[in-house]
Amino acid sequence: MLNSFLWSLGANGCSGYTGVITNGDNSYNFSLGLWKTCLNDECQTYKNLSEFPPSFQTRLKLARALFLIDYVISAAACWSFLLFCESCINLVISFAYLNLFLLVSANVCHILAYSGFSVGSYGFSCLVPCGSTLTATVALMFAIYYKMKKE
Repeated sequence: MLNSFLWSLGANGCSGYTGVITNGDNSYNFSLGLWKTCLNDECQTYKNLSEFPPSFQTRLKLARALFLIDYVISAAACWSFLLFCESCINLVISFAYLNLFLLVSANVCHILAYSGFSVGSYGFSCLVPCGSTLTATVALMFAIYYKMKKE
């Protein structure tokens, strides 16, 4: 769970969508992330999301919220596993299922937020949660195996 938590943090710090815009002889590199936008290596937080299409605004806000909830659930899962490993394995498994669901949902919203853009490609932060989902799945399988072994 901790590994999953750390991997999914990468989704918040990296670019979700990158590309190059050409205007005559000028070309501009851009990148969009969950929390910031960059143009030619000058980055800033989103000052006003109303500059973007409404579907982008909604999906980006939903992805942010799901990732933040996922971090809280991941922390709770790690905490419950460390403190109550023997007695509350059902709680750990429940947290692991919820963590996996939130990771997948957040990543889908994150990717869908950029679906309306025609120039560019998906960046690193859209790929990182896939690795995080893999580690969350392994943690969930470990918890289920541990429970079955104890019974």
